[in-house]
Amino acid sequence: MQKLVVIYGSGASYDSKYKIIISNNNEEIKFQPPMDNNFFSLEPVQLLLQQENFYALKEFIRLLFPISQPQSLEELWTSVAVNTEQYKLNTYLWEEEFKQYYLNCILKKNSNYPFNDLISTDYISIESGSLASLKGLMYNPDKFLYDCTRDLKMLIYKCFSKILLSNNSKSNYAILYNKIIKSNLLLLGHITFNYDLTLENSLEKNNIPYRFLAVNDSVWTEYFEQKISSDQLILKLHGSLGWKNTYNCTDIEFDKIPIKPKYASNSFDVNEFTEPGIVPPTIFKEEINSEKLKNEPLTRLLLNQWRNALNLLVEADKVIIIGYSFPLTDFHVHRIFQIANMIRRNKSIKEQKVLYCKGSNENIEAEKIKLSKILQVNLNSIHVVNGFTDSLKNKLFDQFLNN
Repeated sequence: MQKLVVIYGSGASYDSKYKIIISNNNEEIKFQPPMDNNFFSLEPVQLLLQQENFYALKEFIRLLFPISQPQSLEELWTSVAVNTEQYKLNTYLWEEEFKQYYLNCILKKNSNYPFNDLISTDYISIESGSLASLKGLMYNPDKFLYDCTRDLKMLIYKCFSKILLSNNSKSNYAILYNKIIKSNLLLLGHITFNYDLTLENSLEKNNIPYRFLAVNDSVWTEYFEQKISSDQLILKLHGSLGWKNTYNCTDIEFDKIPIKPKYASNSFDVNEFTEPGIVPPTIFKEEINSEKLKNEPLTRLLLNQWRNALNLLVEADKVIIIGYSFPLTDFHVHRIFQIANMIRRNKSIKEQKVLYCKGSNENIEAEKIKLSKILQVNLNSIHVVNGFTDSLKNKLFDQFLNN
């Protein structure tokens, strides 16, 4: 029996038949979930930026991008991450910008977050804030940059926390699942780069059991072999709004509802936080590349997602990719495909077949050439169709599943 893996990007959520709900003046407005590309120019994100504070994020954009604002989520979050790391290396300390931010936060009360990031001479920076001691306290200039990260996580939560299946129709996830079940393929699992819970919600609505892979699990354990025909495995390579990460946790908790970010209210509790376990979709992906973070619960969990995504891709005879654009800078994704296909070649396993559901504005032949280079699969093994909804109606899709 041939084995299949399905991969989802933000285009899958956009064309899934789910809607996000944004409240505005006591009215609930429905939008298609925004994609990474042009994220900050899309209507639901613009609406949230207008009605919510997000002062640090808006100030960062105003200062660094006065001519044209960054359009993609990856671009902006990468910029915040790069500046935060370079601050630690003293290439630019953001002192003047911090002073103005401090005055506006204290005097004008513009910040959503209490001004509680205090440091002593020796301190350790963490993603959610800065650890503090009670001796020799001073305000930490990188609070401005850390507040940008807080704002980004809160913006993502506000954007994707309320979802609804449009007109109570069957989602494209469910339609795809039914097509796969009727084929002769063994569905190994789902790999997603999305923070939202549209996939999980769809499986649950259709009484399809699913599970995540915990820190010490492997796709090849006895448990997984027993559950492979029933529980749908979901690997979330960028984390999830439903993963609960707290300041004192030893393991990430899996929940079925989005986790709202919460931060400390005073200096004595400065390192206390609750956040969804999501990570920046940046070039660096620090959470899976930094040795100093390797023992952190979220890092351990994410590394296991990537490790086992590679395992699935090695086993997969066929791969369906929906709504993921393969940014040229995302070498981590390129890597797992390239290594998986290298292992398959070393074992003389037949070349993987790929079905790519692309955006409607992309050229088919250009996309095939791009994918061939990234995935290291020959052009004749790559098939391209338009969009999630349209592709499910395309005869090529059924042929791919059944031939």
